[in-house]
Amino acid sequence: MNDSQRADFDLAIVFFMEEWAGLNSRTRSTVESTLTSATDALSRGAVRDMVSAPNPNFSPESLYNGSVVIVDFPVLVYRDIGQLIQVVLKYCTQRCHGRRDINRNARPTFIVCDECHLLIVDADQAFQTTARSSHTAVVYATQSISTYLEAFGSQSEARVHSLLGNLQTQIFHQQTDIKTINYVQELVGRSRQLFMNSNATRGGDWLAPLWGESSGGSAGFSESFEFELQAGELNGLAKGGPPHWFTEVIVYQGGRRFPNDRTWCRTAIPQRR
Repeated sequence: MNDSQRADFDLAIVFFMEEWAGLNSRTRSTVESTLTSATDALSRGAVRDMVSAPNPNFSPESLYNGSVVIVDFPVLVYRDIGQLIQVVLKYCTQRCHGRRDINRNARPTFIVCDECHLLIVDADQAFQTTARSSHTAVVYATQSISTYLEAFGSQSEARVHSLLGNLQTQIFHQQTDIKTINYVQELVGRSRQLFMNSNATRGGDWLAPLWGESSGGSAGFSESFEFELQAGELNGLAKGGPPHWFTEVIVYQGGRRFPNDRTWCRTAIPQRR
């Protein structure tokens, strides 16, 4: 035991032998109950086997050797237990990737999370700010931005936009969520657009039988900066299935120009090959 470990050990001894023993019995029982309630799920059943076993069969470092790890504990089946296992393993992987030395092993890795609003935590937003430096690609799939806002709770707006701002490639399917539609419109931006207007008049007066009816009209153009994508375009994207078996998406990628000379494009993804 080195000097640093000895100092930590001494602190633990002082706490349990003096501070803990000196607490009022009511205070001590409250603290103990709170701690055991928080850690109890980690010591039972599938959670113990996956994240607390003395000899675990999973290490995030195995990903650097080409392993693909599938955490098969869907929340709809395993409920809170499945959610806890997936969040813990995802967090451990993020921590491991964060301290990774890419000079020794530069193999790219990835984290894919479907229905990620069920598993999103503050650590995801923090990790995404440095994911690129650890050669980690992150793929998050969710229903809408509103599900992110609900999952993050208080102060969710800033956290959600911080997370989304670090996801350079974003793919949007058919969408009716207003917050998501507004986000896509702001993300894609506005462009200069021309609008044509015209009107026509036709009428007469009491002399019309003698001189005939008068008529006239006018036409012109106006210029305005409007959203390049309208809500109807997102609402109308094909959702897939028969008879055509393809789904339409809006693809956005910061810093890239697609053939339409935009940072976004509308394309179709076949569902059958």
